[in-house]
Amino acid sequence: MAEQFEQYNVVVIDSSLFPCKLNDEMMNCLKSAKSIYVSGTFHAEMHELKELLSEEDRKTATAT
Repeated sequence: MAEQFEQYNVVVIDSSLFPCKLNDEMMNCLKSAKSIYVSGTFHAEMHELKELLSEEDRKTATAT
């Protein structure tokens, strides 16, 4: 699966990735991407979504 993103010119990362920690397989896929674009609003969305988490989950989200 590591070659999955090789066929694309750009991989777009947005807030849909927020609920989960990326596993090693996904990280290897991203390494094979030609280009990765993080949406301009990603950090603002993450800040707002963190407010909805429990204290424990907020610590985990901040650490990753």
